[in-house]
Amino acid sequence: MKLFKGYIFDLDGVLYHGNRVVSGAPEVIANLKKRKCKIRFLTNNAAKTRGQIAGKLRVLGFPVKRSEVMTTSFGAGKYLLERFGKNKKVFVIGEQGLVKEIARAGFEITKSPKADVVVAGIDRGFTYKKLAFAMHAIVEHKAHFIACNSDKTYPVEDRLLPGAGATLAALIACTGKQPEFLVGKPNVYLVKLLLKEMKLKASEVANIGDRLETDIAVGNKMKTFTVLAMTGVTKKEDLKKAKGMMKPKAIVNSLRELL
Repeated sequence: MKLFKGYIFDLDGVLYHGNRVVSGAPEVIANLKKRKCKIRFLTNNAAKTRGQIAGKLRVLGFPVKRSEVMTTSFGAGKYLLERFGKNKKVFVIGEQGLVKEIARAGFEITKSPKADVVVAGIDRGFTYKKLAFAMHAIVEHKAHFIACNSDKTYPVEDRLLPGAGATLAALIACTGKQPEFLVGKPNVYLVKLLLKEMKLKASEVANIGDRLETDIAVGNKMKTFTVLAMTGVTKKEDLKKAKGMMKPKAIVNSLRELL
C-alpha cells in the first residue's frame, strides 16, 4: 500500500481489544512515525479523557502524545464551547471522562433536570433516575440534546458489550426526540478537526477502522482513503452487503499491510 502523509486510526478493534494489543500494531505506528507520517488516534469512546486514552496506549506499547488523541468526550466539550459559549448548565449521562472534559471546557455540570444541555455518552453506571432526569431536562426544560456517539456495541478481549447507542436509544424512546448533534463518527465533525490540525488534505490521509457504519462511512464522507481492518467487529459476510459510503477503498487482515 502506498505511504500517506497522514493516518487516522480508530482504537477499539484496530489497535487493541480491551487490554489486549492487536498483533503488530505498536510496531506499525512506530514505523509510520519514523517515516515522518502524521498520526492521529480517533475514538468514539466518551468514557475517558484523551489524556487517559493516551496513557492507556502508552502502557500498551504505542508511541503517542496526548495531543495526537481525539475522543468524543474532548470533542463534546469543544463543540459545546463553539456553539453555546460557557454560560450553560450541562446534565451528563456518561462517565467521569466525559464529565471532566466538559467541565474543562468551562461548563457547569449539574445533577438537576433544570439543565440547558443534556450530553449523552456511554454510561456503565446508567440508572432509571439518570434517564428520568435527562428526559425531564429535554422535554420539560427544553434542554438541547447532544450525543457523543451511537455505537451499539464495543469490543473487549473476547466479546462485545453494549455501547453508547444503547443508552442513547433509551433517551430517544422516552423523549421522542433525536439528538440535535452527534459529535462522533459517522459525523464528520471530529475528522474535520483532525485534518485541520494535521494541515493535510483529505486525499493525503488514510482512515483506518473496523466498523463500516462509522469508521469507513466518515472516511468516505470526508474523501480520505478508507481502510477496513479485519481485526475488529466486521466479518466477511458484512463486506458483501457494504455499499456506498460504507464500502472501504482497501481491506487489511493485519495492520502490517499498511507498510
